[in-house]
Amino acid sequence: MSAYAVAVIVAVVAAKLGGFVAANDYELPDLGRVAWIAGWVSAGCIGVLCVVLRARPRLDVDRTAVAAAVLVWWWFSFDLLFRSWSTGIGRRVVQVALWTLIAVVAARLAYALARHRVVRDLALAVPACLLVLLTAAVGSYRLGVDDTARPDSTVGAVPPLADGAPNIYWIILDEHARADQLEAFTGTDSAAFTEALTARDFEVSTSSWASYTRTAQSLASTLFADYVFAPGGDVENEYLVGGSALRGENPTIERLRAHGYRFVYAPAGTYQWSACTSPPADRCVDVPGGFDVTDDLGAGLVDLTPLSQLRLWQVGTMDLPTVAAAAEEEVAAGGPFVLVAHVMSPHWPFRYDADCGMRPEPVVPAELSGPERAAMYANEVRCLDEAVVDAVDRIVAVDPNALIVVQSDHGSGLSIDLHAPNAGWGDAALVERLAVLNAMRLPASCRADDRYAVDGQPLVNTFRIVLACLEGRDPDLLEHRAFLWPFNDLRGIEELDTARLVPESTPDG
Repeated sequence: MSAYAVAVIVAVVAAKLGGFVAANDYELPDLGRVAWIAGWVSAGCIGVLCVVLRARPRLDVDRTAVAAAVLVWWWFSFDLLFRSWSTGIGRRVVQVALWTLIAVVAARLAYALARHRVVRDLALAVPACLLVLLTAAVGSYRLGVDDTARPDSTVGAVPPLADGAPNIYWIILDEHARADQLEAFTGTDSAAFTEALTARDFEVSTSSWASYTRTAQSLASTLFADYVFAPGGDVENEYLVGGSALRGENPTIERLRAHGYRFVYAPAGTYQWSACTSPPADRCVDVPGGFDVTDDLGAGLVDLTPLSQLRLWQVGTMDLPTVAAAAEEEVAAGGPFVLVAHVMSPHWPFRYDADCGMRPEPVVPAELSGPERAAMYANEVRCLDEAVVDAVDRIVAVDPNALIVVQSDHGSGLSIDLHAPNAGWGDAALVERLAVLNAMRLPASCRADDRYAVDGQPLVNTFRIVLACLEGRDPDLLEHRAFLWPFNDLRGIEELDTARLVPESTPDG
């Protein structure tokens, strides 16, 4: 094996994965993890090349390395021509067959052309130069983001708790529609769910709003109890702030720590930017699943390749039985604690079948018609709501005084295009996306106190209400504000006129 052969393989792998990082850098892919994967892929490719050369000693080493480099490049380019998320087995077979045919032709052509020195030189120089440019671009962005001002999460002295320290559960149901919007867009009446929560001492708001259309911004705003992202602000990347906030670096968790609470985090599992680390969390709840479970970073890399057609890996997701089991364990261990659980449902892909069992393979909405997607979303909500009630019952059975908050981070997305410019959002789309589920089971001493009324409160006031209740004081509530920005570009954030957010904006008028 020549030094050139090793270098060209390493350069191509590094450049291809570096391109993936650069294309997704706003979402802050874990550089160490990508580098680790690149190292193993390079080692594997070099090992295969050694086997081929040993089996076919008449092959020229450097020309074979060029052919191998072309195959590696094409391996990580499957998504350029084919649909990595295709669900039909026939379509998958055809796609892999076409990819293989192109791969064979490309490898043979590369081997033939590599007899020329200039081709071999270019085969190394092009990916090497590309890697240098990508490294500079990613490094420049990361350094700039790291220097960005972050919201302050420190807290001063806190008053004593008024009536004990109940365990706190914040259960986030990603993309769960508010009841009126669920009915408007799917025709589904969720009154039974509202009644079930009410019977379990929840107050369920009929008119609560999020302030942001996407997860990282919305959850960070709730945990900071403030409008973290606004025009003229210094924050340039919501994933940096949102990820650290979910891991416990926010004033709400700091204040609860000052009251003696432990912080338990059950991450979504889907997003690498919000993965749990301990510290700062006192405990990370493991996402259910085995070796075949990954997150959006792992899934994104697999989707670049033909392996996406085999469905060997699935994106992990926290589920409510796991949350309930973690709650039971924490109660048995002794509190007080605050458990933050991010459940990636009813957000697509759709996981429940008609009997509320788990599908062997989740359904991606891109292959569904509008009515089919609405029907699957409604089924997802129905099954999830049943699971929520079951989880609440398990928690309350071992923790009768539990303070439980069940919310969505934003509403559904049946009528929206997240990539639309700010001006492309109609009123109905804004109402659908910003209307949220908001249900709180406060301590008995606060339930009849109008100061802590939940109905109509925006998500930003969630922990303003919770902490005021626990500390026996008046909550300092904020007026609802809402914001919109171009996809993955906070520089274009604009404040919305909340007069646009009226239920009459829905399809049913």
